[in-house]
Amino acid sequence: LAAHTNGRTTMTVTIFDSEDMQGNTEIVTIEVLSSNNAPVFDYAVATPIRVPQDCEPQTIPVFLRNVNPAPGQALDEFNVQDMTIQAGTPSRPEIFQVIPSVQFSGENSASLRFTCKPGMSGSSNQTITLADDGGTF
Repeated sequence: LAAHTNGRTTMTVTIFDSEDMQGNTEIVTIEVLSSNNAPVFDYAVATPIRVPQDCEPQTIPVFLRNVNPAPGQALDEFNVQDMTIQAGTPSRPEIFQVIPSVQFSGENSASLRFTCKPGMSGSSNQTITLADDGGTF
């Protein structure tokens, strides 16, 4: 089977005795079960994101793109799984007045929103988790 596919097939197997050419035929069923692939996304903007000190509230409408419940070849998972997205705690929360958050913003995309704390500067790392209702992330 091709990658990211599943299904059932049968085949007929015949085994012959080399001395008297007597044979026995059996039908064998092979079933490849589906698996739950991890959701995928791409960054739509260059990272790291740089903003000036004391900047206005920031919204990046398409921060993530190609947000899908599985790789493109796993068609059995599309339109059947719900996804959730969340941003973890930033490594330096003290530089934010409003902690960065990520929300679905359209078909297959997500936005990023945050507000810097006045007078603060520096960098911060943050983990974004995309999960599907099949338990993978």
